[in-house]
Parts: sequence; C-alpha cells; structure tokens
Amino acid sequence: VAYANIALFSLTDSLLIGGGVSNEAGRFVIPCGAERAQVRISFIGYKTIERTMAIGDVGTLQLEVADNYLRNITVKGITPMIRNEADRLQYVVANDPFAQGQSALELMSRVPLVSTSGGRVSILGKGYAGWMLNGRVIEHDGGTMPRRLWSLRAEDIERIEVITVPTGSYMDGTSGYINIVTKQDHTFGWWGDLQAQIIAKDDWNWQYGGSVNYATRRFDASLDVYGNRLTEREDRMTTYERPKAFTKWSDARNEDRDREYGGNLTLHYQLTPRWEVGAMLSYRQNHDDQDMTDHDRVRFSINYAPFSGLGPNIKDYTMASESSLSPKGAMHTTALTAYSDLQLDTLGKQANLTYNFYNKTGTRGSVMEGDANIPVYYYSSDDPYHVFNSFELDTDYKIHSLKLDFSLPFPFAKIETGLAYTDIDNTVFKSQERSSNIDVDGVYRNNSYRYQERSAIGYLMVNKQLLPKLSATLGLHLERSWLVGEDCDMTKSVKTKQSFTKLLPTFSANYQIDSRQQLLLQLGRNINRPNFDELNQVPIYVTMTNLIAGNPALMPGTTDFAELSYRHSGALYANLWYRRGRDQTAWFTRFQIDQNQNYRLETQTTKPENWLEERQGGLFVRYQQRLGSWLNAVMEGDIYYYHGNSSRSELTRYEDAEFNPYMPDLHGWGQHLALSADVFLNPQHTLLLNARYDHWFRQLEKMTEHGAYGYAS
Repeated sequence: VAYANIALFSLTDSLLIGGGVSNEAGRFVIPCGAERAQVRISFIGYKTIERTMAIGDVGTLQLEVADNYLRNITVKGITPMIRNEADRLQYVVANDPFAQGQSALELMSRVPLVSTSGGRVSILGKGYAGWMLNGRVIEHDGGTMPRRLWSLRAEDIERIEVITVPTGSYMDGTSGYINIVTKQDHTFGWWGDLQAQIIAKDDWNWQYGGSVNYATRRFDASLDVYGNRLTEREDRMTTYERPKAFTKWSDARNEDRDREYGGNLTLHYQLTPRWEVGAMLSYRQNHDDQDMTDHDRVRFSINYAPFSGLGPNIKDYTMASESSLSPKGAMHTTALTAYSDLQLDTLGKQANLTYNFYNKTGTRGSVMEGDANIPVYYYSSDDPYHVFNSFELDTDYKIHSLKLDFSLPFPFAKIETGLAYTDIDNTVFKSQERSSNIDVDGVYRNNSYRYQERSAIGYLMVNKQLLPKLSATLGLHLERSWLVGEDCDMTKSVKTKQSFTKLLPTFSANYQIDSRQQLLLQLGRNINRPNFDELNQVPIYVTMTNLIAGNPALMPGTTDFAELSYRHSGALYANLWYRRGRDQTAWFTRFQIDQNQNYRLETQTTKPENWLEERQGGLFVRYQQRLGSWLNAVMEGDIYYYHGNSSRSELTRYEDAEFNPYMPDLHGWGQHLALSADVFLNPQHTLLLNARYDHWFRQLEKMTEHGAYGYAS
C-alpha cells in the first residue's frame, strides 16, 4: 500500500522511537537503533497491524481491507496538492483536477516558487532551473526543455518537485532543480495521444505533437514527437550615457522565428527484482532565424572628427543597420541519459550508475549591413559611410559525464555518497568572413576557438533523525576542475589555462510541527557556471558599431544562501530567503573611443565579465484556497531587497577610463504580486478557464532595473 504509516515503539516504555511512510511501491526503510520494536502499520480503509518485530528485513506485509459501515454521515475531503519533504516541495498533479489536459510547461504556473518567462522556467531568487526526469538530471540547452515539457501531459505526471537546495548527486553547478516524476502505474499494452495548439501572439504560431506508449510487467517504452513554428518580436530602447556629454540612443526591433522538430524515446527494463536499466534519448532539429533592425543616434558635446581629423567636425550623427543571425541548414541537438540501478539488499541500499551525453552541432551564418550619415572624405564621394560584414560559424559542443552514486540507509543514519567525472568540449570555427567598407573590400578571414573543461567531483551526505519530529542533513561537495580556452586567428594563437578547487557545504534541518505543518532551515553554498555561449570568444557584429563576444577567461562564481520556510500542506507557503553571490557573470557594454585627434566612436563591445557581486533577500508568500469543486484561487507575492555592485577589469588600449567608468551600485526594493483562478465552466468538469495576472512593481537583478509592468493571460 502506498503511503501507509509505520510507527516503531520501544518495548520497555512504549515511547515512539521511529516512523515513516511507505513509498509509491509500498516499500519503506526506517533507521532504528533498537534490536526489536513494537510496530504499528496503518492506512485508512485497512485493518491496522500491531506486532513485535526484529529490526531487519520484515519481508512482505499485507494489509487486510477493513469493512466500515457508516450511517447518517456525509464525508467530504480534498486531497492536498502541495506536499512537503525535507529537501523539496511537491506539487501532486494527480490530486489537482484543474490540471487535467494541460502540458507540463503550463503546469509550472501552478507550482510555488516557480515562474515562467519566454518559455524559460526560473526558481525564485535562483535564476533558471535545471531539469530532472524521474530523479535523473537531463542535459539540455535553453530551448530544448520547453518543447519537451509541452509534449508531456498532466495525465502522465504523478508530481512535480522543486529542489531549491541541490545536495548529493544533484549538485553539479545548478542552483535549483525541477524534477518531473511520471506515473508508474501504466496500463499494460499500447496507448497514446495527439495534441495541437494554435497561438496568436506576435504572429500565428502553432505546435503539434503526439506520443505512443507500450508497457508490460517488466518493460515499458514511450516515444513522443513534436513540431512547432514560433515567432516572437521584441522592441527595445536603450540609452547609454557617459562623461564628457557623450550619449548614444538605440532603438531596435528583434524578431526571432523558430521552426523545429524533434522526438524523445524512453526505455525501461526490470532485469531482476533488484536490478533495472533504462535510457532516455532525445533529438531536436531547429532553424532559428533572428533579424534585427537598429537605429542609433550618437551625440558628443565636444568636436567629433570622423576620420583622423579629415573633414569638418561633427557633434551629432545617426546610424541605421540591419543584421541577421540564422543557420545555414539546421542545428542538430542530441542528448542521451543511460542508467543502471541495483538494490544491494532488501533494506534500501542501492547503487546507481548514470551516463549523460549531450551534443549540439551545426552552421550558423551572420549578415550585418548598415549606413551612417558621415560623408566619406578619403575620396570624392558624398555617399554615407557604409559597412558590410558576414561570416559562417561552425559549432560543435559536447558533454560526457559519468556518475556513480550510493544510497546507504543504516540504523544510525542515512548516507549518500558518490563520484562523478564530466568532460566538456566546445569547438567554434568562423570561416568565410567578408567585410566591405572604405578600408576593406572582400577580405576573407578565419578564426577558431576551443574550450575544454574537465571536472572531478565527490560528495558525502548524511541524514539523521535527531528527534521524533526533527531531522538534519549535512552535505559536503568537493570539486576539482581544469579549464583551457584557445583562440586562434590568421596571425596568432592565445591560450588561457585555469584550474580551481571548491568545497561546497550544505546543511538543512526539518521540524515537523504536525502532520500538515513543517519548518525547514537550509544553509550552504553552491557553484554558478558560465554557459558555453558566454565562453565563446568569436565576436559577432549586431550593429555597425556593436560587437557581442564571449569571454574565455570566465571563472565559475559561488553563491551563499540561507532559507527559512514554513509549509502548510493545505493552503499556505512562506519562504524567507537570502543570497550572496560572488564573482557572478553579467554582460557589460564598454566603448572604444579614439582620442588621437578628436573624439570618435570606434565600437561598443558587449561581453560577460566576472565583475558582479549581489546581495539579495526577501519574503515569498503563497496562499491557495479551493472553493468547492469548481473554483481554485491562488494569491502569491514576494518582496525583496537587492544590492548589486561591480568592479572593472583592466581596460584595453582604446577603452578610455572616463568613457568606461565603474558602474554605480544598484540597490532598492523589488515587489511582485500575482493572482490566478481556475474555474470549471460545466458540471462535467471538462471545460476549464484559467486566468492569471502578474504585476511587477519593480524588478532588480544583474545590475538592471525594470519599472512597473503587468502581464495577463
């Protein structure tokens, strides 16, 4: 029986010495220091078992159904949608009638601490979430998981777990995980489904998908395929202000058109009662076209000489450019997770071996063309200054990782330990570059970049029941990494080598007030890794003067955290949290100004730096109320204080300190409020209306401040 209650009592004084709940398969492991105990096993609708047992493997215990005759009694009950474990919050999809028919991506708006923006899912105060499926980490890029989540339906999901403090085998550089646990009680034989959506947004978009499944007692498999066409537009106005009255205004529109197709195959086989193996394979092919139009206006209060002082001085000029970044063919992404789980005994000791592979490869092309109203003075022409730049970029990004984990429940404590090795290789080759302006016409260049990372990881986690209502977990995570970046052009090669060792401790304490209320304290430190786009040295022209480039010298940052949570399984969730991030990665724009004659703007370069330190703390509260069988209402909000400050790295030859000053500190209060309601519109509960409104009074993050705005859906 799933979720049966097991209690252990002392034979001498009948005091409670241990307890627990069986899992979905009816299994349970309860650490106990005694040799024998009085055991009570109970579950509503079954007869209670009470007997004296020796501590050890008790075999299979079968509960007998109890016949209960009720007279003149009306029973009403609502099963809880939110459950709380010591290290995670659980949203039980199967207990939420309003979830039926929705995709896993749509369900994210129903989970506390989770928000969705542009298809990317974030955990409050922690940034973008890592992903797990049935407890196994899934390697992915930013665009792969939202498509996979859309094809996974609520009817196939048991629960969604939010792991805000990864420990043990989950700690690999991600600040938090969302774990989707699918239903295991499959119908034997074949079944499947089809789904499609038409979405009116910036354009007419569509998505379609389907799945087919097969299961026997020892084997199950599922295959889902999907396709979509998505178009999104963004208008952005930016002002850059610098000393000496240099100001630049930018008015840009970016349009992203994404067409993709893919599929996911999941296999699971029970070799023996104690040994199971499985694999998850996914493939994605996407054509992602990005077009940008940009209009700039630049003003100097001092005289501006466009070309080494030739011609008249200009204080104010404009530029207009168009650029595109699109694949030459398709980008191909393949990911594989293969695992083997072996139960070492009947008391819960288990060994898990997991292999992950991720590969993204393809060719992208970039074209930028623009004009400025600066006359050309090198030869007799009144045409404006014209720039053309194009290139092709071949990318090949690979991850291999191997993990060996042990779960070892002992009478004195539960221990988890393991080792992992990760190999990352990112190769970029820029070929067929062509630039055309007053200096260069039809010049071809090539440039290559390679990044390698090798990491060895070991961890130990100990969980102990200190008192009947109090448990604690201590984790230690040790990581040693070696990083190599190599940038080559036609004339020179620059290699960057780095290595680091980090010890990341975590601690949590869980106090169970009663069966429905819980207090949880969590402390520790985690690591924040840059992604491979941030490390890529190869520059890309976005506008005439705006270059975007990665930084191969980036180092992982660290974040210290503290959380105190109150959880009531019925309606209320409150979380008091604090973060302090060191050496965080953020994108900064700097200007190259030539001052040999008079001031003139050369380029602006936007790239990531380890400049940022952030301190952030606040309170998140969520209240949910079920009003009968047809209405569910949720109100949630958070208020936090943010303080960010940055230092400046060494400037290059043309980056004048006055035009690239230290960024001032950014600090202040941020507030967010959200209201949502689910309403069944018919007695059959087949027609559902979901309405939600989010309002951000102020947002502060990554040295960026956003004013008030709202979003309704």
